[in-house]
Amino acid sequence: RAPAWMKDREKLWNAVEKAETRKDAQLAREIQLALPKEVSASRQVEMLREYVRENFVDRGMVADLAVHRDNPENPHAHVTLTMREINKDGNGFGAKNRDWNSKDRLLAWRENWAQSVNKHLALEGHELRVDHRSYQEQGIRIEPTSKIGTRLENAQTDGRQNIQERLAEHLETARRNGERIFKDPSIALDAITHQQATFSKSEVGRW
Repeated sequence: RAPAWMKDREKLWNAVEKAETRKDAQLAREIQLALPKEVSASRQVEMLREYVRENFVDRGMVADLAVHRDNPENPHAHVTLTMREINKDGNGFGAKNRDWNSKDRLLAWRENWAQSVNKHLALEGHELRVDHRSYQEQGIRIEPTSKIGTRLENAQTDGRQNIQERLAEHLETARRNGERIFKDPSIALDAITHQQATFSKSEVGRW
């Protein structure tokens, strides 16, 4: 359990920075989690805290949570994690834990998040399910679209070059996927049946 002073963000991250001596040291790890919009806001927070406690805090990390709901279609959370364990006296940080950097650990975090989301979707009576695996691993013949960093409609008029590059990449991938589905509509059925057992004509249409 983190000492009380670490609940002050300014004190926490000042202490993290103070623990590092190298100028190029990694201070923290950030993980972004998509929150299921189908469940209530209170359940989103409940599942987030439960997941963070079981996967990060119980292993010795300090987690700083921020939930963003500016886009109703894309509620998500940013979880910023310390790279070092807390000193036994609770006054600062000790050595970095290299075990937290393993690829297997990252894959486990992804799978555990999918399991947590699916549990809470079921608790609220939803049939929809998420899968942490890539489309390729699931046998779905489409490409994943890139993350733009803003709402699609806002990206159209955003003047930042990086946003425009992401938007162009996103739209080009969507075009290729659309061509594949147009030639073989069963691809859309494969994709949607991986998420839910029943679906409407309009849901198929969106795919």
